[in-house]
Amino acid sequence: VLAIDRDNAAHGAGCDATTCPTTGALAVSSDAKTFAIASDVAFVSGGVLIVTGIVCLLAAPRSPAARVARAMIFGGTF
Repeated sequence: VLAIDRDNAAHGAGCDATTCPTTGALAVSSDAKTFAIASDVAFVSGGVLIVTGIVCLLAAPRSPAARVARAMIFGGTF
């Protein structure tokens, strides 16, 4: 959301894809790019963590304690 807001502010200040009319507008455009990179990294990292959690849950040993933990997480019977 911050990246989109900064990008809109940069476009409002007169920046296009390659140039900005003032140093202030250039700073806003640079901030937008920084926030966009951080957003991309956060989304990819979150996706990797979710997939890792699912794989660990599915690959866990089938001990009675594991069945209890799955039942507590997903609901259902032991």
